[in-house]
Parts: sequence; structure tokens; C-alpha cells
Amino acid sequence: MTPRIWRPDEAWLAPLLAALAADGLALVPTETVYGVVARVDRPAGVAALYAAKGRPAGQPLQVLVGSPAAGRALAREWPPSARALADRWWPGPLTLVVPAADALPAEVRAADGSVGLRCPDHELARELLAAAGPLAASSANRAGEPPANTCAEAVAALGEAVAAALDDGPVRGGVPSSVVRIARGGWELLRAGALTTALIEATLDG
Repeated sequence: MTPRIWRPDEAWLAPLLAALAADGLALVPTETVYGVVARVDRPAGVAALYAAKGRPAGQPLQVLVGSPAAGRALAREWPPSARALADRWWPGPLTLVVPAADALPAEVRAADGSVGLRCPDHELARELLAAAGPLAASSANRAGEPPANTCAEAVAALGEAVAAALDDGPVRGGVPSSVVRIARGGWELLRAGALTTALIEATLDG
């Protein structure tokens, strides 16, 4: 069964919130690619996200937040390099891997106790996050397949596992976020994406 698809000019927020509260998955646009999300405080929803993507259990998910302040609240440590990058690139296509706050469920933390946080630069995504709270997330595709740049592509990849979807047309980016691990001694680019290494270096050197 395919998900119910909503558009921005419809009353989409309540149905997506209801789907997430019932341990379901939702498809949402970001400025990079379409994502599939579940509530971080719903272990069954997080498990369903892993199953829908065919993602290995040891490969952690992102956590999307509605504001930079919400992201900082989920980090146990926030070194100066994290602050500099978030101040410059949040909201935006940057995922920061930092030590997770103790309040975050184990299901969304990596084995080393870290978490990948991102504040997307998409108004509708942040509206959902403001209402739902932080959401476990990944790109809306099966593991190893190309990311979805339209809602139709996301539904084709994951539709049977998803309860609701928000269709805001093609995304403007099409390239996943850059992933940067932050440590007290420096930083490491874990995934090249929308932000180049030069942009990250310039931010930290500025």
C-alpha cells in the first residue's frame, strides 16, 4: 500500500504527526534530498526505518532538528569547531557528528556514543520538526541506491513501508549533506557532500 501524499497547500502537518506518533514513517523534503523520518523516542519507528531501507544495524542514522539551539541541546559536548560550523552552515547541508547527550535514545546513537545532527534549510521540514521534535532520518532510498530528488522517487523506493509523505516538488540540492565528525582535537570529513572541504576549512580558519 502506498502512503497518503500531502502537498504544502493542504493540511499536511497533523497527518504526518499522527503517522509518526503511531510508530510510522514519513517522507519529507529537505534542501538536499528527500528523507525518511521516524520519531527518535519511538524504538519501533526507528526499527521500521532501518528495515525499510535495508540499512545495517551498526550504521547510525541522522537526527534532524528544527533549530541550531535544538541541535546543541542534543550534544553532550559542543567544541568550538562545532559552534563555528553550526553558526555558519545551520540551517544547511551539514551533518555534525558529536558526542550525544545522555537523553538521546540508544537507537539513534552510534556505538561510540556519538550522534549525527543536522538542521535542514527547508521551511516545511523545520515546521514538522518544531511540532514533532527531533526525528531520526536517512535519505529516502534503499541502502546503496541513489537518493530521491522527488517525492515520486522516494515513494517508489520506500512507499510500502511509509505511512505519509509530503510532496514539495523536486528538491533544489540533489546532493546529500556533508558529514563532519567533531572531536576535541580537530575534525574529520566522513562524507563529502553539498559542502566542499575547502568551505569547511575556510569556516574553521576564519
